[in-house]
Amino acid sequence: MLAAARAAYLTETRRESGWQPLAAFNLGWALVLTGESDAAIAPLQHAVALAPRHEQWIVAADAHCILAKATLVAGDLAEADRWIDEALDLARTHGIADLPHVGYYHVIRGALHARRGELEPADRAIGLGLQQLRGHTESLLIAEALLEAALVRRALGAGPEARAMLTEARTVIESCPDPGILAERVEDVARRLTTAHVRASPGSVLTERELEVLRLLAQGRTKREVAAMLFVSYSTIHSHTKSIYRKLDGTSRDQVLDHARDLGLIESA
Repeated sequence: MLAAARAAYLTETRRESGWQPLAAFNLGWALVLTGESDAAIAPLQHAVALAPRHEQWIVAADAHCILAKATLVAGDLAEADRWIDEALDLARTHGIADLPHVGYYHVIRGALHARRGELEPADRAIGLGLQQLRGHTESLLIAEALLEAALVRRALGAGPEARAMLTEARTVIESCPDPGILAERVEDVARRLTTAHVRASPGSVLTERELEVLRLLAQGRTKREVAAMLFVSYSTIHSHTKSIYRKLDGTSRDQVLDHARDLGLIESA
């Protein structure tokens, strides 16, 4: 798939044909599917630039969406936010918001919420996207939506639902001849759910403030530094830290951070 996409992109670029925006998008999408998100950004930006000239609004909106995914994978949340907002705006403006595959835009919006620890908005957005995607023939989009939904459901304490979503996603992925990076992704989510099932207890979901403290601690900040950065007292941060340790079942910072990475609350070191 990737080799064919590269060849088509080179051919259409040389010809400067009307197929060039679609070829650029297909190459970017193929790179994302194989886990090469950084390399995908250039052809996707090329598609974004070219598609409006040919009034190819579906290609333009889709390219914005996949750019949001690529920049989200890279950890640039601000850029991901911008791209997905523009994708949704294009979809609404050009009358394509109800197409089944546009549900994936909402999944990416939900994944962005999840990365910020905004679990309830994430759950709503991914749920909306998954419902819309059910009418689409591209099963890998549904599988990815299920994996994102499973992680959010797990974080919200709905373990059985999360595991059911994982099972459905695995069935879809195993039926695909070339699932790309999703073959690894499903195993990663399975490990996270297993770890969460063992370690997480009722009431273990961190508050937004606790997530903020956790991420600063993960940067190596001391509790006094965190207090200064958040403009609160040391005793407040000490209380938050104790709560984090209890909820994540840890007795040391390293142990708590390891558990947090397993649960997807912070990025892997």
